[in-house]
This record gives sequence, structure tokens and C-alpha cells, in this order.
Amino acid sequence: MQVYDIPTPEQAKIILSYLPKRPEHNLWKFVISAIGNTYDEQTALDILLSHFIDEETNEHRYYLKHRLSNFTIKHLIKYAGKIGYNRTETNRTYFTGINATKRTDTTPKKQYIKTKPPYWRFKDELIEEQASILQYDNGLKRDEAERIMIETYPNAEKELILTIALNKDIRNKDLSNAKNKTMFTNTNCTLNELIGYIQKGFAFIPCYLKTAELDEIDFENAINRKSENFGLSNLIVIDVDKGMTLNEALNSQVFNEQASLIYTTCTHTDTANKFRVVVAIKNTFIEDPNIYKQVHNKYLNLLKGDKQTSDCCRMYFGNTNAMVYANNKKGVGNGRN
Repeated sequence: MQVYDIPTPEQAKIILSYLPKRPEHNLWKFVISAIGNTYDEQTALDILLSHFIDEETNEHRYYLKHRLSNFTIKHLIKYAGKIGYNRTETNRTYFTGINATKRTDTTPKKQYIKTKPPYWRFKDELIEEQASILQYDNGLKRDEAERIMIETYPNAEKELILTIALNKDIRNKDLSNAKNKTMFTNTNCTLNELIGYIQKGFAFIPCYLKTAELDEIDFENAINRKSENFGLSNLIVIDVDKGMTLNEALNSQVFNEQASLIYTTCTHTDTANKFRVVVAIKNTFIEDPNIYKQVHNKYLNLLKGDKQTSDCCRMYFGNTNAMVYANNKKGVGNGRN
């Protein structure tokens, strides 16, 4: 069998062209690692920045230095092949796509994730990496890989994965510069990552979206924000602007026993408190929008929230000046409790 060298940087850029410009976080880290483990740092950086952009200063350089160790270009090629990249020969160990070209059909192919995301992620990145490799290499289910890792590392801690749809074009409550005000991308995130999105001012919806006609959750393409596009959720957000003060909310039973965080909105003042209470739901997803509304209304009544915000696909603005109060007992603890 004829074996070729690894792809040239230009060929690697062609492979990257099949990926979304703003991929889900885990996919993005996988791509950075695959490129970083194949090329020298400067070449890898040039390849990555030909397709992605630094949304924070030098973030691609940072993640190259802190990349996962077990992914290379062969894993990236295999993934790209699932979303439209073609090669004439198949070799599981070496790159054989030097002469591969883009498909003649220019209609974009959507990549749908039919399985639900993991509920938890290991806090230790090396353990999480090992769990992912174990799952990938042995064809295991996520919970099977987790069980093996916990047997190996009994004290390993996990953090809850939240289901959101994100729009990075919207900052704070300003829609004037947003390229697209209604299209959101499904994203996995931890509570700390959600706080980061809020503090960057990004708008989010506390659920995954699906295309109604296909009834599948799409992680690769932006989806229109419509109530009928509700996919699933493990996150409740309550707007509070009149019913109680911020101090009352922080001392409430709901916050201390159930909520994950509170953050102030763009219109919050010392005399007119306006904030949001975020409740993460452990160990289950809500897939029925009617049940989601029932759970949302329960917290709405408990917190005396804004009853005009009952849409299950409601958009919530971030706030670059937000005061964030995280309840470290809820939503970020050990997944085995």
C-alpha cells in the first residue's frame, strides 16, 4: 500500500475548511490538539488562524501550549470525513488524502448529534482526556468510560455539563452590531464557562435547539431561535426585576439549596435590582417543552420573577459588568453525589 507523508499546511487548511468557523468548545480543543501535535507551533498557529479567529488575545497560542496529547491529524481527517471531506484511499494509520479535493456537491452537509451529551465532565483535564480516548478507542458509552475512570481514580471530581445555545455576535443588550440576532449555536459548557460567556456579554438560550423538520440536535450549524425548536435542557433561568431584592434572593432558600448562580443584568442599579437566577438540573434532561414550562413556572413563582419570560427558548443577554454570585454547592460538584 502506498503511504504518504502528513498533509502540507495548505492541505491541512483544506481539511479545516469543512469545520464550522465557531465550533463547539470540545471540538475546537480537539482540532487545536490534532494540529498542534502534527506541526511545529508556528505552523500550527498559522493553520488554525487561517480558519478560526482569536476572540481573546492569543487564545489559540495558549491552547496550543496546553493541548491534549493523544490526538493527531489522522483523528482530524477521520472526523472531517464524516462531514464531507473526501479522500480516494483509506488508511487508518497514515494520511492518504494528499490528492483529496472538496466534494463537487457544494450544498453544505449538516452534522447532527443524535446522542445526548455527557451529563458530567472530569475537572482534571488529563483524566477527561483519558476518558475520551478510552471511549473513542474502545467504542464505549460515555457512562461506561466514566465508570472505568472512577475505578482508576476514586477521588476524581466531575462538573456538570450545561445545555445552552450561544450567540457570540450579541454583546450585552446591544443588537446594533450583531450580524445575526436570531441564530444560535448549540454549546456544551460547565457552570464556570457559562459565567465566562455571561461576563463577555454573549447572549444565550438555556436549552439546545433542534430543527423542527429534522427533529435532531445540530451542533455544527446555527439554528433559528423559535419556541418550536426547543430540543432539551437541564438549565432554568429566572428574570427577577420587581418581586424581590438582590439581597433577598441571595438569602433565599432557592438560592442556597437549589440555584447555581445569580448575576445582575445590564439595567441593574442599587435602587432597582435586576438580576437572573440560574438553576442547573442534575442527572436529567427535560425534553418536553411543556414539562420545561412547568418547572420554569415553579421557580418563577418561588422567586417572584417576570412572568413575561416564560418562553422555553427565551434569549438572555450577558453583561460585561455583571456581578456574579456562584453557589459552589450546586451544579459544580461531584457527579456521583
